[in-house]
Amino acid sequence: NVNRLRTSYRRRVYRFNENLRKILKGSIIKDVEVKKNDRVIFFNLEKTNEFFEKNKLTLVIELIPTKTNLMILDGDNKVLYAYKYIDLTHSRPVVRGLEYVPLEERNEVIFRDDLSYEDYLEAVNHYLKEATEKRQKEIEFYIQQIHLYLPLLP
Repeated sequence: NVNRLRTSYRRRVYRFNENLRKILKGSIIKDVEVKKNDRVIFFNLEKTNEFFEKNKLTLVIELIPTKTNLMILDGDNKVLYAYKYIDLTHSRPVVRGLEYVPLEERNEVIFRDDLSYEDYLEAVNHYLKEATEKRQKEIEFYIQQIHLYLPLLP
């Protein structure tokens, strides 16, 4: 059973590597971007097709623990290929042909020596308020999905 899992994993990785090579072959790296406080790397690429037209591609590597992913986007930021596809029920779907949804910027409480106790409490309360609002939006999204699919159930 373990050998079967290893073989399946090897096939998946091999297929992914072959497709990645096929799409990126002949591409030139034009720029590399890392957004502030983010764990996502964007490689802006340029590839010339058989009609000598230059196409823009973006290789996106998301370095998030337990959610690491690698995607190739076209010039319109639509997903051409991904290592892990995420279905439409999630807040950030990754589906071929759909536009890439970037991660939300992380708002972190910064510990500084020059902050007074009151300013620190204000920063923490602001952070908690934003986190609560974000969670509320996610809950509302899931409720909408439930109401959308509930009539379809037998």
